Amino acid sequence: KDHEAYLVESTDFAESVDALDRAIQILKREDYDRPGSADSLLQLAKNDRMPAKVRSIVAAFVGMAGEGKDSPLGGMDYSAPEANAYEFQSGSIIELLKRLQDDFRSKLAESQKAEM
Repeated sequence: KDHEAYLVESTDFAESVDALDRAIQILKREDYDRPGSADSLLQLAKNDRMPAKVRSIVAAFVGMAGEGKDSPLGGMDYSAPEANAYEFQSGSIIELLKRLQDDFRSKLAESQKAEM
């Protein structure tokens, strides 16, 4: 290989490793479950972009649901576990990106060895 081809190839591999590292970090930051509780409804009730009538209805619903067993909706007092509104499902993608990153690192190392 001539030196110019080596520089192009090693730069490409190094940029790929860097891009994969950033993608893995971003995905790992999002690796948590989002609860689907009344908190979500409270956020909705406080959203300024929602019409005032909708906000008041949602707030009333949350109030009725949280008043205990005697409330019209039976309250939120129960022993069943709360379901998540969203569960992180990109674990396999992170693993795939890590394998790709390892492949690019080995190709970069091979390229650097060949240049020596």
